[in-house]
Amino acid sequence: MFIKKRLRNKLHPERIVAALDTIIQTDDSFLHNKYNVKRIATVQRKIKAIKTIDDFVFDLYQFIKNAAEQEAQYIIFPEYNFFDLFHLLPGLSYVDRYLNRRSQQKTKRALNKGNVHLQSNHTLKKLFHLMAEPSEIALLTLMKRLAQHFRMYIYTGTYIHKKGNHLVNRGTFINPDGEIMLHQDKVHLTDFEASIGLARENRIQVIDLPIGKIAIPICMDASYFETFKLATSLQAEIVIIPIANNEAYQKWRAMRGIWGRVQETYVYGVKSSLNGWLGGMQFTGKAGFFAPCEMTKHFDGVVQIAPESYGDYVIVNDLDVTQLRQVRHNATYFGDKNEVFEKNYFKKTYVTNKEGLHDAF
Repeated sequence: MFIKKRLRNKLHPERIVAALDTIIQTDDSFLHNKYNVKRIATVQRKIKAIKTIDDFVFDLYQFIKNAAEQEAQYIIFPEYNFFDLFHLLPGLSYVDRYLNRRSQQKTKRALNKGNVHLQSNHTLKKLFHLMAEPSEIALLTLMKRLAQHFRMYIYTGTYIHKKGNHLVNRGTFINPDGEIMLHQDKVHLTDFEASIGLARENRIQVIDLPIGKIAIPICMDASYFETFKLATSLQAEIVIIPIANNEAYQKWRAMRGIWGRVQETYVYGVKSSLNGWLGGMQFTGKAGFFAPCEMTKHFDGVVQIAPESYGDYVIVNDLDVTQLRQVRHNATYFGDKNEVFEKNYFKKTYVTNKEGLHDAF
């Protein structure tokens, strides 16, 4: 109870507002720009061992200021964008540094099999429950005010939301008036998320914005072609994927997600990424923009991507939805269906049999 009370005090909305107001009052370098309505900034950021909430506020402020100075109308933050806040728990920074050093000494093979977690999944589950409500309030308070200040559309990145007795991995889209436009919860969980008891969503939503129609599934959701198929059936033209891949970076493994889905469905893909270490867990991934191969300079499906899988980057690009629609229209095989295969696939993959088990193969 003492830790929970202390955490709520450290993350109190009044502290968030005070920290942000201090930055705004002392930073006179930014003038409100006329933004390019086609321009999106996507963030790759490193987990930081912050000492106060002021550090967290300043870090996110700098990312958004960077994007605003490049005239981006939209900015996209990564999955688990609140992980820095775990360092505000009493004594956790010391445990975190010990476990991170221990994991970093393991071989690459050991890392690929699974990292050392904070004591146990049971402990992590308790910490996620402890962190959920105060970190959500803090992140939403901050992002709403930043959206108003910069007059930008902001995707918060994901955080843990308490939904009844369960926790979900949720991200929120906010407009320049600081109003919430969309909550999207993660549909496909990782083994780690399932092991600590996160619940899953069962739908994908699409919102209509000045740049085009956007869907925002989360990380693991891009590993399944059904996610993008559903998004495009709802007329999505841009699919945003915030990630925090809990594994050592490997190019071909990274391509199993958003890149392949973009080629299948002829949408723009935007990926934001969290990287670094927390509690012995390694996170990697490159933020970037993807498009059908026909639309890219080297015919490789990559519009722009971060040079490294580690560190802080703001990647900015203009998306031409009109051109995308033309490429879709001209694509030889876009929209082709094998209805017999799809009917059997969906039935055998997602429909349970009488024993309550999924009859996959």
